[in-house]
Amino acid sequence: MLKDDQYSLHRTIIILLILYIIFVIGDIITTTWLIHNDPAGIANEANPLAASLYLKYGVLGLILGKMIFFIPFSIIVINSENRYHKIKWFRQASEAIVLGLITFSLIIFLNNIIAIITISILKGVSYLLTLLPTMVFLTIILAIIIEGIILNHYNLMNHVIFLQIVIGTLLIITPLLLSHNTFFLLLKNPILFIGYILSTLIILGTVFYLTDEIIRYRKSL
Repeated sequence: MLKDDQYSLHRTIIILLILYIIFVIGDIITTTWLIHNDPAGIANEANPLAASLYLKYGVLGLILGKMIFFIPFSIIVINSENRYHKIKWFRQASEAIVLGLITFSLIIFLNNIIAIITISILKGVSYLLTLLPTMVFLTIILAIIIEGIILNHYNLMNHVIFLQIVIGTLLIITPLLLSHNTFFLLLKNPILFIGYILSTLIILGTVFYLTDEIIRYRKSL
């Protein structure tokens, strides 16, 4: 049996691996298919840095575009876990962001899958999500369910983590879904994207801290 701090780090590493499989491998495979089979071509890659690298280096460029974000992000998360694992609200906030990013990556991955299906089966009727806005909501729900199943399979799922998934997802993706311009602006400016993630961390940290303080206060009564 691992100690609480060791298990927390172990859990974080597994969650980061899940993010890697979806965010890096899954997205690269589906995006590459769309680039070669959809008339929109490279426009299927929303990240301008990854698109630019693809034009120069092919699939290797897509991998570099993903890893430029994933590696520093993972290092920051693991380092924070090592340093602040005893601060419950901070750990919960950082985990919620990672879980939210997994859901966001799943939404993009599922969107790519739907586009692949509509192109290959319906012969050119692509991007069903843009034609039926309701599909956006359904895709979000499906992404949360799939993530819950994955985490439960690895014994990483409980009601607190599920709540973190929902809160993290809503805080991360809601502003992006409300404005596509915001989404592309963040992708084009890494500094703004980092600032966006940090502001989300601050909001989540504050919420979890106040929640812990309220629970502690009630127990002391």
